[in-house]
Amino acid sequence: MKSVFHLVFPKAILDPFSAHLRAMALLAQAPRSHSLSAPVTSRDVLHQNDADYVSDYSICASFIHTTLIKNPPARLVVFPLRLDDVEPTAQILCRAFAGGPYGKPVTFVRKYLMEQTGTMPMSTTLTAWLVPDSFEENMNPDDVNAESGCELVGMADVSIDNRSRADFEETGVEVPGHATYLSNVAVTDKQRRRGIGAALVEAAEELGLELGYGQMALHVRQGDIPATSLYESIGYSTVAVEKGGMMINKVPRVLMMHPLDLLGGLE
Repeated sequence: MKSVFHLVFPKAILDPFSAHLRAMALLAQAPRSHSLSAPVTSRDVLHQNDADYVSDYSICASFIHTTLIKNPPARLVVFPLRLDDVEPTAQILCRAFAGGPYGKPVTFVRKYLMEQTGTMPMSTTLTAWLVPDSFEENMNPDDVNAESGCELVGMADVSIDNRSRADFEETGVEVPGHATYLSNVAVTDKQRRRGIGAALVEAAEELGLELGYGQMALHVRQGDIPATSLYESIGYSTVAVEKGGMMINKVPRVLMMHPLDLLGGLE
């Protein structure tokens, strides 16, 4: 399986660095705590009050997820993209979709990822790293880099901004406002079939839970059996099939969704 999602570049709503500066300017304020007792039914992060905006930003910026993968066993850590990691992450994303209908030149992807470092909480790019056994379980992401023996092996995008889904309007596969949206999952060639893609999905769902959402949504191309089978195996189900809009090579996209375990996330 070459890649598990099609390539999506959400439309910019604000200048990303303005969004970043807004959050940083508000960080001195005490953020509210999220209640996970019910999913968010709708959200417009551009018009959130300052406390809510800063809370969401803090959740995204400080997010870290660790898990074990297989073949051979190793520890994987997932956290938001850093500026220093834009270039290798762009290479991973480009190679994952090279030669396909969603391929983009590396200059385009590099610019997109540069912007992604400043769009939290609207959109968060997660990066996945293999770390040596010598690393502590509660590691500091600042210590995770190639110089310390770690390896960047994948990425995924998580969006909570309704307007980042504009490409899907009036196609029958629109992403509901109450769901986080997952796209651009990519894994390096040599590290595939180790469960890293599934681990990135798991990390994205955890971030969605921390932000208070009750569902995760994604798109696959109709007929992509490996990808569809993967998502079905972890609880995703088909909600709708594209009926118009920007079909790629006349192949409809399929909207799949998965309810998140809000109560489990509280435990």
